[in-house]
Parts: sequence; structure tokens; C-alpha cells
Amino acid sequence: FTGLQAGALERVRAIAAETPHAGLVCFDGAVPIVAAGTRDDLARSFPAYAERCVELGRLPDLTVVKANVFFGGDEAGMAALVARLNAEVPSLDVDRAMPVYSNIMPHGWNKGAAVLWICERLGISPDEVVVFGDADNDLPMFSAVPNSVAVSGATHEAAAAARWHIGACEDDAVAAAVEALARSGVGTLDLIDDDKVCLTNINRQIIATTSTIGKYKVDVAEERIKSINPHAVVHTYKTFYMPDTAKEFDFSQY
Repeated sequence: FTGLQAGALERVRAIAAETPHAGLVCFDGAVPIVAAGTRDDLARSFPAYAERCVELGRLPDLTVVKANVFFGGDEAGMAALVARLNAEVPSLDVDRAMPVYSNIMPHGWNKGAAVLWICERLGISPDEVVVFGDADNDLPMFSAVPNSVAVSGATHEAAAAARWHIGACEDDAVAAAVEALARSGVGTLDLIDDDKVCLTNINRQIIATTSTIGKYKVDVAEERIKSINPHAVVHTYKTFYMPDTAKEFDFSQY
């Protein structure tokens, strides 16, 4: 993977630019760059990105690995925009990660394809995997993996496609599931996340306290797991699993 195709991405940018309240955000590392649309409309879709974005008004002069479409209007308008993008830019796939915020991927690549790719390299079958999700972009993953789990508050489509159902993320249902693995004696856990605990996490994430603000979430989670099972082996990766970071993961150890 060498990045999203520039010509196709420019077509996405042009469609977003001519659609009222729509926009395109690309990323230079962790910095959101607004290539079309406004900070105000991005704030309605993803406030955290709007707070630190750079408004450029064109595609950045770099290889774009991550890009998203946002919409400051309603869900129906977003659905129409996504349908148009998929029809007019066939080399890319656009899904709906949130009601008015979408992912952009090379055609044929999605969470389902990704989890099957990982299974192949780990030498395991999809029925040995558990996946969690809550949105329409999780549907391909739910189709690929038998043990699919929808959290409370998932879209109707995601909830209907999932085999199992748990509580809300806001109530730490996923974190509780990870803790249950530790408590049940699972000896080795890999934690992958590049995010740090921030003030806005305190009302909804079990690892977030005033004493953990600013710490990497994987480090805090490792401490919590070790407090439950001191003998657990925890591998932490302060990164996201992306095509450009895949080399950091040694699948031969599994």
C-alpha cells in the first residue's frame, strides 16, 4: 500500500467541495488537514479533529494514507454523498464509520478484508477471532468473523449482523471484555493503540482517571491487567496497525 490514489482522492475532494457542508480531511501523521470544507462543519462530525486541524483547501503535498469525508448536515445527506462517491469514484470505497463521518479506502479493502489478512498471517482461522463493532463500516468484518460482537448503541444494521451483544462503550463494555480475558487466565495479550488518555475520556473509559491523563492507553491498560494477573504477558504497541506500520508487528511469534 503506497497511499490513496491521488487522482481519485482529488475527485473526492472536488465532490465534497461542491456539496454544501461536506468536506475532506487528510492526515499528516496525527495532524488533520482540511482539504475541502470548513472547520465548523468538521466540528459537527468530529470535534476533536476540528480543534487541531489545519485548513488548507487542497490536497496536501504528501502521500495520503488516511483520509475521511465529513458532513455537517443530517444522516440522509451523508448517505446520499457516500452513494455518489462510491458511484463516481470506483477505485475507492467510502463507508460510514459514524452517521456523518466516513472512511476512504482502496477499492476492495475494508475491515473484513483486513481481519482475514491478519488471520492468514497468524495462521489462525476466523472462528478463533472475536471482533467488536458498532457501525456500518463494521459490517464486512461481522460477515468475515463468526464471533462478532455489537456494543449497545450500534446501528440497526450492525446490531442485526452481530452474533453477540454487550453493553455500551461509554460503560466500558469492551474494556470489561478485555479484563474478562485477563481474569479468565488468558496468558498473553497484545494491546495496540496510539492514543493517550485525555480529560474527555474520564466520563466513559475505565482506564481514564485524573492520574492517567497524558499516559498512553496501552500502558495504563497493561498496568490494570498486571494488577489482575501479575503473571500475564502483555505486549504493547504505541501505534495503529496500518499498512505503513505493519512491519512493526512480528506475526511469527504467534
